[in-house]
Amino acid sequence: MARMTDFINPEMASDIAGNPVFAALAQELEHDREVQKMKHQYIYGITGSLTTVLGANVAGIFTLTIEQGTDFKSDAMLISAFSVDAVNATSFPTPGAATFACRGLQMRITDAGAGRELTNNFLPLELIATPGYGVSLIKEFAWKYLFKRTSVIRFDVRTNDVASSGRVHNFAIAFRGMKIYTPS
Repeated sequence: MARMTDFINPEMASDIAGNPVFAALAQELEHDREVQKMKHQYIYGITGSLTTVLGANVAGIFTLTIEQGTDFKSDAMLISAFSVDAVNATSFPTPGAATFACRGLQMRITDAGAGRELTNNFLPLELIATPGYGVSLIKEFAWKYLFKRTSVIRFDVRTNDVASSGRVHNFAIAFRGMKIYTPS
């Protein structure tokens, strides 16, 4: 296995090895690199779109699969949504706008790999996405959960926007966290 001192000239390597401060820094960098081989920051994300139909709930199932060789420990969920129809286009969350994309969207989350429901029912998207409709474009929602390798995260999304037709609800969901490599 290569060491940090293998990548610098021999004179500098002997100076580093002879200096306890430099040697400690080189050792720390080697340790960090070894740890990074086993876990590092990662973001899993999906995008989706639902078009409303007058007088009817429209539903869709969107899935995200954790890679085979890693577990994933999420720290936060991020959601962005916007809605477009023939009359107006709105971005979410813009305080004071006539319509919000997430108002009218509901979501249920299931870890299908573990057979666990992560929400007890369909929840309005605004409760998860941006509690209180903050002024920033995206607010993180703390979501700490360990997803096992090959888990399938299932998002059941439905519209509750039955008063209009043809409105397209677009959304993106991301989990931010640590990818953890473990022996099979």
